[in-house]
Amino acid sequence: MPAPDRADCAALPSRCGYPDATNTGPGPGTVFRRVPEDIADGPGWQWDAKAGSLRVTGAGTVLEGIEVHGSVLIDAPDVTLRDSKVFACNSYWIVAIRAGRPADGYTADGARIENNMIGCDGPPQNRSDRGVSDVYGAAKRVLVRANNIWNVSNGVSVEVEGLIQGNFVHDLGNQPGDHHSGLSNHGGASNVVFDLNTVLLSQENVSAPITVYSDFVPAQNVTISRNLVSGGSYCFYGGDSGAFAPARGRIRILNNRLSEIYGQQGHCGTFGQVASFALNRGNEWSGNVWDDNLQPVGIGNDGR
Repeated sequence: MPAPDRADCAALPSRCGYPDATNTGPGPGTVFRRVPEDIADGPGWQWDAKAGSLRVTGAGTVLEGIEVHGSVLIDAPDVTLRDSKVFACNSYWIVAIRAGRPADGYTADGARIENNMIGCDGPPQNRSDRGVSDVYGAAKRVLVRANNIWNVSNGVSVEVEGLIQGNFVHDLGNQPGDHHSGLSNHGGASNVVFDLNTVLLSQENVSAPITVYSDFVPAQNVTISRNLVSGGSYCFYGGDSGAFAPARGRIRILNNRLSEIYGQQGHCGTFGQVASFALNRGNEWSGNVWDDNLQPVGIGNDGR
């Protein structure tokens, strides 16, 4: 739980109960088996040497304590990936959750991505596009928890239903034309929660640490709570794209901390705290504070 009375948490997030490198990723003492050097297949999964990826096709498969240099493609229901290292560079995704297309074999509802290191282990210009991605925007019951995610363009994208909690997203990579975000949803959610994550961004071309867009359908039913964030043109995007795709409502931004340590131009939100957000249709903004002094943050777009 975050320490409500302690300021300056971004300097060492775990001191205040937030995720950082000390309390995310695989547990201490985890022994890793390399894929494919030590093991190339197992119950419900196999390594595809031609594609350079590990594909999971068995329902209920558990992947634990592996080290993969390539993408992990989850195509079956109720799959768990935990206490592992997944490194991929120059790829569209590192962990892909593919659901909603049973005719194509993509049925990955109920995916659990927990306590992993997920990133590109090369230079920033070789970053992968997404760390964890709900590829077809249809995965239900997604859990993404306690992962250390870095050197990607976008940390986690979950679209319909899921809990994204306790992750540390930091040090994004960059390629020309990138427009980054830390955690994102692109519209039409039935129940997506971004809770208690640390998203510390400092790169240029960052939209926001946490973004809700109406790219596909009008945004709805997203809760952004208890996160520690920095950087970005704004700290949050709230889903309302005006006449093009007005948000349907229940975008709730509650009890977050906004830090200046890593922000562009000296504060979280170069142009303001929140974009594309209005207090209507059940939307809420409350309990959000500056990390350095615990003073309340309003929804004005005047910086600090």
